[in-house]
Amino acid sequence: MTNPRYLPRGARLPLLTLLLGLAAVPACSTDVVEQISGSATSGAGAAGGTGGTGGSDGTGGSVDTGGMGGTGGTGGSVGTGGSGPVACMKREDCAETEYCDFADNRCGEGEAHGVCELRPIECSFGGGRVCGCNGKVQLFDCPQMQDAVDISVNGNCETPSDSFACGYTYCLNGVSYCYEHAGLDPVYFSCDYFPEPCNSADPCSCLQLGFFCQGVTCTTDAEGHTFVRCPP
Repeated sequence: MTNPRYLPRGARLPLLTLLLGLAAVPACSTDVVEQISGSATSGAGAAGGTGGTGGSDGTGGSVDTGGMGGTGGTGGSVGTGGSGPVACMKREDCAETEYCDFADNRCGEGEAHGVCELRPIECSFGGGRVCGCNGKVQLFDCPQMQDAVDISVNGNCETPSDSFACGYTYCLNGVSYCYEHAGLDPVYFSCDYFPEPCNSADPCSCLQLGFFCQGVTCTTDAEGHTFVRCPP
C-alpha cells in the first residue's frame, strides 16, 4: 500500500478529510446493536399456524331407484277350431245322440263312409214307411230316432204285404205310384196317389207327366206297380 506521506499534494486533502469524518462518528454501543437486533426480530414476528382444513362436504344420499315394472301377462292361447264331421261306418262309431248318415242311403255299400249326425228328437209320423239299415221297416224318420240307423235303398227289408218297394220307402198297392227324382243328391223317393178316376189298365195315362220334369219316364211292372222317374 502507498504511504500517504508520499502521496502527491493534491491527493492528500481528500484522504485527510475522509479520515477526519470517520473519527467524528461515535462508536455504536452494545445497546444500540441489541435494539436493532431486537427490532428486526420483533418486526419479523412468529409465523402464524396454518389454518385447519375445512371438513369435506357430506355426500348426498343415493336417489331411490324406482321399482321394476311387472312383466306383462301372456296372451290367451288361440282357440282351436271346431272339429269337422266324424266319419262312420256303423252306429257304434257315433255318439249316443247321433246316427251314421250315408248320403246315398246305401248304408256304406256305395260310399267309403258316412257322417255322424244328430238323431231326430221324435218321429214325425209322416212320409210313409221306410226301410232302415238294420233291416227294420218303420215310419219315415223313426229309424234315425229309435234305432240310430240311416234309411236304406238296398232292399234289405221285408216288404209289407200291402205295399211295394220304392227306393227306401213303400207305396200302397193299386192306389199309389213310386216317384223317383234321380236328379237330386241324394236321390229322392216318394209315394203319390193316383188321381181319380184312373184306368188301372194304363195308370201312366192318368198322370200329367209333363209337370214332373224334362225327360220323365213312366213304367208299369208285371205286378201292376207304377214307377215315375226323373233322370239325373
